[in-house]
Amino acid sequence: MVVLGTAGSMWDNLFEINLDLGELEDQLIQLVDSVELQAVAQSQLTELAPLLGKALGCEVELTIIPAARNQQEQIQVLQSIADATFGAEKLTLDVTHGFRHLPMLAYTAILYLQTVQPQLRVEHILYGEYDPETGKGEIHDLVGLVKISNWQNAIQHSETTGDYSQVSELVVDKEIGGWLKEASFYENTHRAGQARSPLKKVRNKISNEPLTGPAALFQPLLLERTSWVEENLLYQRQRAQAYRSLERKDFLRAALYGFEAFITRKVQEIAGAGSNVAQYEQRRKIQEEELDGPAYWRTDEAKAYKMLRNIRNTLAHGNQNSAKEVQQAQFTLRSSGIKN
Repeated sequence: MVVLGTAGSMWDNLFEINLDLGELEDQLIQLVDSVELQAVAQSQLTELAPLLGKALGCEVELTIIPAARNQQEQIQVLQSIADATFGAEKLTLDVTHGFRHLPMLAYTAILYLQTVQPQLRVEHILYGEYDPETGKGEIHDLVGLVKISNWQNAIQHSETTGDYSQVSELVVDKEIGGWLKEASFYENTHRAGQARSPLKKVRNKISNEPLTGPAALFQPLLLERTSWVEENLLYQRQRAQAYRSLERKDFLRAALYGFEAFITRKVQEIAGAGSNVAQYEQRRKIQEEELDGPAYWRTDEAKAYKMLRNIRNTLAHGNQNSAKEVQQAQFTLRSSGIKN
């Protein structure tokens, strides 16, 4: 058990239990005086901590932390908590007697620990409330805040990368989690057509059986981000994903989807509405015979096609295109991102 407090905390209250003081009685009296002066030293606590450990039947650490009034002191508090939990697998945090803003800082420490010590499982965040009218106390567990934070991080990860794998691990419904994981794999390997089916299953199920708990807070965003699957035509779905990729500045995927959307639309336009626009041989044939032919190159649309193709090739292969308009497009992507 680790107890953190400032030099002015009521450390003496910890010893108001039946203890065998022995030769440490004078040290406890000195501690009481130091508390009144708000000048408790770490050496005093280190000397007295074994008394509590013996009475409670566990190892006890008493650690002085700064009041966390500025950023440097706040960092010191986070470091103290990290040191105290190093190597641990699970943690219960009690913020009942946290001084003013310290409970908020303790919660920040938990978020920090989840990054630097991912193996540490936060089991409880306890807060004891005393009701003067009934003369009774009640302990509240605030660990749900951590679960909300985990969802927020997972959604933010998906917003940045387009990867829903972290979200899939948090969903209680294993069926939904499996569909999200499957769709995430297909999207990350640029196989959006195969991602559509599992995502439609997710959308149908959560529309009829809404998510509960922290997941309910993020359900509207999840539905909005996967709305592209409802587009009827393949090129519309590819175009929607291209724009979504641009929003999160995933320029390579935006170029890939954008170029594929262009090809798909042209295949549908040339081969007809009933054609299989996803068939590789048909796409290659129309691209070689129509889009790369001299007649098409004389059209105004060909300039946009050539530009998109060059940007796609440049980003996909990581080389420098000599065309000025492509270089300008690369500069625009690098400096500010494309919005339309």
